[in-house]
Amino acid sequence: MRSILLQIAQLRIHVSNHKMATDLSSLFGNSPFQGLSRHSSKVQQCVGLIRDLFDASLAGNHDGVVKLADDIFRLETEADQLRDAFHENLTSRLLLSVSKTQLFAIIEHQDSIADRAEDLAAIFTYRPLTLPNELKHDVGAFFDESLANCRLAESIFSKLILLVESSFRGRDAEAISEMIFDLRKQEDVTKGRKIDLLRKLHQSQASFDPLDLMYWTQVVEIMGDISKFADNAAAGISSIIRGA
Repeated sequence: MRSILLQIAQLRIHVSNHKMATDLSSLFGNSPFQGLSRHSSKVQQCVGLIRDLFDASLAGNHDGVVKLADDIFRLETEADQLRDAFHENLTSRLLLSVSKTQLFAIIEHQDSIADRAEDLAAIFTYRPLTLPNELKHDVGAFFDESLANCRLAESIFSKLILLVESSFRGRDAEAISEMIFDLRKQEDVTKGRKIDLLRKLHQSQASFDPLDLMYWTQVVEIMGDISKFADNAAAGISSIIRGA
């Protein structure tokens, strides 16, 4: 008798878990996680042009800089449109399995990445920027590191469907949590390198045009912000996993 009751209890748990996964899959199809993933992909398209922008600037290709900046401006606008659609959809939803506040915060962090990419692109169009040869490698490496953090964040968001299908539990949730942890560690390293790079820039101020030094300082700060917002967005997913 106890064996039969145990089997019935296990069956009820299985049915309940299956229903939860089905509900969450339906939720994903109607947005909000699908919307987050789409927005993240668009943001990554936007920041994906930043390294080319940097290279074109150092090569003195101002026409190329302007073209790339225009593309970044366009992609940032498209990201804004996806963000607005996400807000509209989420506002109209009455029942969700996660906090609307959490979801709004995540997409705002993502959108800040595109906003800062737009700010960066604008700076490069103001005037041709020169950079002392001894700093080109260090600045380029910092760009690459910050952009790698953004790519890792986008990879996390591209896997949201796996989280939904697993009800934010199990191996998929563990694997994504590990990716988020790796991003958090890397962002700590990136913050330290930003400070070191800014120190180097200002120690080399004798080699700079004063206006160029001001702009490069802003550029490095912005790249640090881009990495930080990527980390913040991924941290929002971690909070959802922990609360599931």
